[in-house]
Amino acid sequence: MSTLGYVTLEEANTYVKEHYLSTDSLRTQWEALSDEDKSALLRKSFQTMELLPFTGRKTVCGQPNMFPRWPDTEVPDAVKYAQIENAVSLGDSENEEDQRYYDKLWKYGVSSYSIGNLSERISEGSYGAGAQQTGIVSTTATRLLEPYLRGSYRI
Repeated sequence: MSTLGYVTLEEANTYVKEHYLSTDSLRTQWEALSDEDKSALLRKSFQTMELLPFTGRKTVCGQPNMFPRWPDTEVPDAVKYAQIENAVSLGDSENEEDQRYYDKLWKYGVSSYSIGNLSERISEGSYGAGAQQTGIVSTTATRLLEPYLRGSYRI
């Protein structure tokens, strides 16, 4: 089976089965997708990740992908899992609906709004703002990629 970025479709399906309950809506939506659609979401997730400003440098000068990063020679599992988590979230119809809503707010320059007792302030750290800037819509994927975006030190 061919690699779609950092993972294969088989690896993604196995990951979802191992990390999501059978009743989880994200798992049921993922499993309802065709292999073609799953592959498209994995590619989209990979392409989005490749645009992120990772710290450090590639292991081999001129390598086509952002990972592995020096001094590693293999793509870390966290990066593979992030690609899958983001692909699963991209396939979530509810998430897509929320993203369209926030996109409209940003388009018109809305930074906060109130409806009765509910008020929401849209800031840099909010779900939508980060998703719009990076294309990473999964909070789990964001946490998995964070060490590679902010940097860390090996001890």
